Amino acid sequence: MKWFDLKEVVNQKPKFLALVEQNIKVNGKFVDYKFVYSSKHNYFKFITKEEENKNYLLNKLSIFKSKISVPEKIDDKNISENEFIESILDHCTYSPIKNVKDPETKKKIVFKKFEQCKVKYLNKKNMNDLTLEQFTKLEKNKIINNSKNKTEIKKNKNNSKKKWNITNDKNFVVSLKWEKLPYLTVSTLKMTNENIGIINIKFYETKDECVGALALADNNEGTWSINCPDNPDREDGFKKKLAASGSISIELKNLIGLGYDTNNNKVKFLSNIEYSDE
Repeated sequence: MKWFDLKEVVNQKPKFLALVEQNIKVNGKFVDYKFVYSSKHNYFKFITKEEENKNYLLNKLSIFKSKISVPEKIDDKNISENEFIESILDHCTYSPIKNVKDPETKKKIVFKKFEQCKVKYLNKKNMNDLTLEQFTKLEKNKIINNSKNKTEIKKNKNNSKKKWNITNDKNFVVSLKWEKLPYLTVSTLKMTNENIGIINIKFYETKDECVGALALADNNEGTWSINCPDNPDREDGFKKKLAASGSISIELKNLIGLGYDTNNNKVKFLSNIEYSDE
């Protein structure tokens, strides 16, 4: 495995450079080793390549070339700061250190014990010896706080919706659009109290009357459903067990219903309503 010198790393112009420190036991003593991580390298994927020999003639002969493993080069344009920190702390914590030689004896150093990896600096930012444990805790707290904030925003949004009380015992005209229904309709809506209403849909040609109900919650949203009597004289698909249901919402003075019938035809209606507390 190849170890890059600092000049090589800097010349690649990475988006992030990190100085990481790890206390390691060597020959019975703990030594603080420092490593530089570059966001241009994928430290979890190494590729094998031939190392060029400084001697030009020997470099032409493959038998004199040694093979080395180098980390894969990557485009770090879209890597975020947190992604980089997490990857280098994971690598430092869980990947073994290999091919480190004593500068004087040139012998490989055998490491016995490893303490926590600590990020000292990220570019010019002092990271205050950030460990994987601390980073994980910070990220977990961020997720919890974001979840709390979203819940609070949703709660405030729901609380900000005024509960509109529709005028009771008054028939409101309903504009109905029922997919594939071949009949003209005369439709009305009447609220019996602030939360419950009755829907009437009359088919003009067949004289059938479909009756249903709607239920509104305090957030001005709710559900509706209707049922129609069987009639063998109606068009195919509308003769028997004809029913529909869906959801309701209120936007200003419009009560809007959306749903589907038993044949999966789309049903939509709109009623211009009045409020008792205006």
